[in-house]
Amino acid sequence: MDKEDKPKRPTEELNIVTALGVTTSMEFSEDYAVIKFFDKSKLVKQRKIFLKSEEPKDLKEIGKAFGMNIPHCFYLGCKYCKDFVNIVQAYSVTPGGIKDCAMTVTFYGNK
Repeated sequence: MDKEDKPKRPTEELNIVTALGVTTSMEFSEDYAVIKFFDKSKLVKQRKIFLKSEEPKDLKEIGKAFGMNIPHCFYLGCKYCKDFVNIVQAYSVTPGGIKDCAMTVTFYGNK
């Protein structure tokens, strides 16, 4: 396995527990996020959400979050967008935002 073929280690992680007891774990690397769904500590499914450098033509914007870092913005997406972890397909990052925010993350879902 080449150095380039090795999976990237997550740089940060975010865990969210829903009212139903299903845990959503998000791991973030440089160019994607992995969302893992657990039920009673058993991995049920996982998906990759890719970082896009420009607006994807095949997806629509589902919202924006202004935050300190990418995990913070994903947390805000989970908090304020119904069924966020199931509908988000990609995201893009823009430095800066409103007030003292470090970045603006735009989330995309299916059209």
